[in-house]
Amino acid sequence: MSKYRERMVQERFDSFIKKTSRNYVRTYMATMRKHQRHESIVDNFDDIVTRISLYRRPAGVFYFNGCRYEVYHYELAMALKELTRSEREIIMVKYWGAGPGKKKVPDAELAKYFKMSYSKMYRYQQRILHKLRESMERMDYYG
Repeated sequence: MSKYRERMVQERFDSFIKKTSRNYVRTYMATMRKHQRHESIVDNFDDIVTRISLYRRPAGVFYFNGCRYEVYHYELAMALKELTRSEREIIMVKYWGAGPGKKKVPDAELAKYFKMSYSKMYRYQQRILHKLRESMERMDYYG
């Protein structure tokens, strides 16, 4: 085969690969857009349902630092009630934020707030989460 012919075949092959990969990426992006639209519809539906008090009532209400925290999951609310006050406060600030509309608190700030070292706070959180998991499994098992 001549060099010209080899180059032509190579260029056609490269063109085919480019076109195939471009189509694959387009299909993938279209699929991702569909999923995002579907998720946003589901998110909007969840927001609508939570506004209707008939359907969603909090299973537990907790107060910390002048803020009201509502928990809608029954097993989680019961498991949180089993924790001590300081353990419950750590979990609430870590995962629900320091107040309404505020972002979740990073571990370093959380450790500083509760006057612990970072590593001690991490171990303490792991212990608390283990307690929560055990109590939720126990509730799920016993109904």
